[in-house]
Amino acid sequence: MGNPWVLQVLRLPARLSVEEVGVLLGFHPDSIRYLVEAGLVKGLGATQGVQLMFATVYVRRLGNDEKWLAGATNAVRKYHQDRNAAQKSRRLRAGSGLDKCAG
Repeated sequence: MGNPWVLQVLRLPARLSVEEVGVLLGFHPDSIRYLVEAGLVKGLGATQGVQLMFATVYVRRLGNDEKWLAGATNAVRKYHQDRNAAQKSRRLRAGSGLDKCAG
């Protein structure tokens, strides 16, 4: 999960990447991206077409907020459950022939 170097420094940099935020908060980087899309984490500046960066002070505040951590964990869990259910549904439809065009 991410690059653990961030756990070994004496002083964190002012900005963190998605991977570094994932390490500090204990989430996979893909989950951090989902949390951004869901509005539960805010990146610095414009986020379209550029690498997402986050203020370290903000990320540390989130990591110290037990209520936020519980909510974010539940949101990520629900996202994965919904995604897995959708994939299972697609596989079942494909196996039964419902997705094929009637000819």
